[in-house]
Amino acid sequence: MKCTLRKLRLDRSGYEYRTGTYYGSGLPVYHVTPDANPSDDFTLRASTRQKAKELIRNRWPNATFYN
Repeated sequence: MKCTLRKLRLDRSGYEYRTGTYYGSGLPVYHVTPDANPSDDFTLRASTRQKAKELIRNRWPNATFYN
């Protein structure tokens, strides 16, 4: 399953710049969108992009990424 993975940009207060969604503080937030079914998108927190990919593969073992 091919997925788009992007790190969300948060302001100092924990709000995402583009949508204004509140995520709070903590580890970076990543947004995952599978090409096959975009409505299955979700967000997760991970210390690095590589760790985010590992966490996604726990849910979808056959996940691959554009970048």
